[in-house]
Amino acid sequence: MVLTTGSFSDQFTRKYLLGFAALAWSITSLGTSVTQTLTGVIVCRMLLGVFESFCAPAAYSLIADYFPPEVRTTANAYFAGCIFVGAALSSASTAMIAALGWRQVYQIVGLYGLCAALLLIICVSEPKRGMYDPQKFQQDED
Repeated sequence: MVLTTGSFSDQFTRKYLLGFAALAWSITSLGTSVTQTLTGVIVCRMLLGVFESFCAPAAYSLIADYFPPEVRTTANAYFAGCIFVGAALSSASTAMIAALGWRQVYQIVGLYGLCAALLLIICVSEPKRGMYDPQKFQQDED
């Protein structure tokens, strides 16, 4: 899916693409919490993967336009590192599930995701594309 979603990042406003994808994957978490069938859970989890595939292309493209080349590697490292921190923190969901039940945890995660997505859409500005790309030299025709 990332090969497909990468082309969307080239064609559309990345902050909206990322924000609406985050809204959609949060809705799939809420959907998982209310579905009554295994098929429903499977469909919601598959859609989660589809919508999450919009994240990396849009995020890395935004990072490239937000940060100059001298610090871009560090910015990419923070982004990539936070993915692993999030994965590590997700193990806390085991304790949450034991205390609250899996449906309640999916609801909490879905609602938190909706809030985070709305904040992204409202607070993040779309930088100029290619702001830090090397300038192309044009030869004057004499």
